[in-house]
This record gives sequence, C-alpha cells and structure tokens, in this order.
Amino acid sequence: MAYPQGERPDEPKKPELTKRQLEQKATVAAYQKLLAQPEAELVLNDLSKECYENILTFVKDDPYGSAFNSGKRYVILHIRKLMEQKQEKPRQENAK
Repeated sequence: MAYPQGERPDEPKKPELTKRQLEQKATVAAYQKLLAQPEAELVLNDLSKECYENILTFVKDDPYGSAFNSGKRYVILHIRKLMEQKQEKPRQENAK
C-alpha cells in the first residue's frame, strides 16, 4: 500500500519547526552565505581586533568597562559560532 510521505504507520512523524527555529535556520544560512564572500576574511579579522576576540576583556578597577568589553567580545564569538554551525542539507527522496 502506498502512503504519503511521512505518513507510514511505522514511521514516527517529525515535529514541525517553530517560527523561531525557521528564522534561526534562515539567519544561520544568511551569515554563512555572507561570510563565504572573499572580503569576509578582512572584515572578520577587523572584528576580531575590535571585539577583543583573542585578548582579555578585563579592565582593572572598572567593572563597567569590563562588561562593555565582554559585550563586544560576545559579538565576534556569536558570529564565529554561527559560521561553524552545519547547514542541514535537504534530504533527497529515493525514486521508485
């Protein structure tokens, strides 16, 4: 008996993605597409320096300065994290 995709009785249904999950996937894809451009490395290197990616953000006797610098650092770390996320490739159906 032929069943529609995902409706076979022995196959569990996959939960549909929420609006937030769909937006997040689209955002990750946009970051990855944008940062795949040749100029992206120059921009990322600049952000790395400006956002203190590889240095301490601590400012002696200034907790607000330390917090501000930590916020800047979060930006570049967030971008790097999004770049490293794997994009799900669409599954291809087996033609019968």
